[in-house]
Amino acid sequence: MGRLGSIGMFYRVDRVEGFDRARELLTNGDSYLYMQTPQGMQLMSQQNFHRPSQYFRKMVASHVDSRKWNWKKYPCRETLEKTVERLKGKF
Repeated sequence: MGRLGSIGMFYRVDRVEGFDRARELLTNGDSYLYMQTPQGMQLMSQQNFHRPSQYFRKMVASHVDSRKWNWKKYPCRETLEKTVERLKGKF
């Protein structure tokens, strides 16, 4: 896997509202990372290098020894809320 500094690799971050941009990127075959701040600002990072679906969730889950990284299978709303509370003010 290359690094962001590798020739030809790039990423771009845009402020978005909703998921129209994600749909557009998926249609084009691009990878993206969606983020939302505690204040509700939505950000979308477009990348011209492939990242599998839920890549960062999978990485975090492996560090906390959890197999429940797939939000579609395990929505775990309570865990999400606890995580948000724990991370408030950390970034």
